[in-house]
Amino acid sequence: MTPRTIGHAVVVANFVCACLSRSAFAQETSIVQTAVFDIEYKINEAAMPLESVRLWFTTDGGAIWTEFGRDEDRISPIRFRSPGEGVYGFFFVLANSAGPSSAPPSKSTPPQQMALVDYTPPLVQLHQVRSVPGVSEMTVQVRWTAVDAHFSPRPIEILYGPSPEHTTNRATAEPIANTGMFDWRVPPEVVGSVAVKVAATDRAGQRAESEAQWTAKKRPLARG
Repeated sequence: MTPRTIGHAVVVANFVCACLSRSAFAQETSIVQTAVFDIEYKINEAAMPLESVRLWFTTDGGAIWTEFGRDEDRISPIRFRSPGEGVYGFFFVLANSAGPSSAPPSKSTPPQQMALVDYTPPLVQLHQVRSVPGVSEMTVQVRWTAVDAHFSPRPIEILYGPSPEHTTNRATAEPIANTGMFDWRVPPEVVGSVAVKVAATDRAGQRAESEAQWTAKKRPLARG
């Protein structure tokens, strides 16, 4: 599989003195679903040729920086191998005959580029789907467990349909919070064997599902 390339991490301005001027950096966080990916960097032609390209990374917002290494060919991109999942910050130091673009990053130096590295899908298990005791069968309890380090505030979808392959109907208009419980008001037209599915999606787009079968009995007509 071809490694993902994330956006330009550094743009180096023209030389105006013995060192490179301050760069303009993208602040958005890229999302990467693989442990190995490429990071691009750009420089102006006036700064060429480069003598070195060094990359640092942080996993705690800049409190601690670790040097990853050098881009030996000094041609964008550089291939990064992450030691694990998490939110990474990156900092480039480029150098030519006039000197380095900056000092190496130190404590509290802000990253030039951010990336969320997440290549593991969530873990989700649907525990039960059953009628609420003492309440009409039009309401059923949906209970589940979903675990992931990078969930958004509302990562859960409750879906249903005639079979696990056709659970396209939504029990809620929008995704819901990962509370582990939802009381579903079953539409009157839903009768017979019903597949109920809980789907969990993390911030990187990794998705996992768990389903169970439930029987919706025909409800008596309401009396006028």
